[in-house]
Amino acid sequence: QIKQDGCEIYLFEYDKRFAVFGRDFVFYDYNEPLNIPAHIPEKSFDVVFADPPFLTEECFTKVAKTVNYLMKDKLIICTGLQVQETIEKLFKAKPCRFIPQHRSSLMNAFRCYTNYDSKLNL
Repeated sequence: QIKQDGCEIYLFEYDKRFAVFGRDFVFYDYNEPLNIPAHIPEKSFDVVFADPPFLTEECFTKVAKTVNYLMKDKLIICTGLQVQETIEKLFKAKPCRFIPQHRSSLMNAFRCYTNYDSKLNL
């Protein structure tokens, strides 16, 4: 279970192994950023958490289309430190003090950003 009672969560993911989450799973291909199921209306999420699959401006631009369609106003995005300028430009997000960790080591420095004021902001 990935949610508490009264809270709707959808996982937009390309990897179909996550279909084990049932109707909470939405197949997502960033190359089709607005291919959203009809039962998920525009501006339907209070908070969107994003972890784009690639550190390219093309990927971020397409993910931004999806994020802007889905979110009411709050975004948390975890991605590489080296794309901070792109994140600030496309998502109006600022880096946080919180630094996500991975079980396996990553070659790139990883950061968390928000587009709203948070106690986690630098």
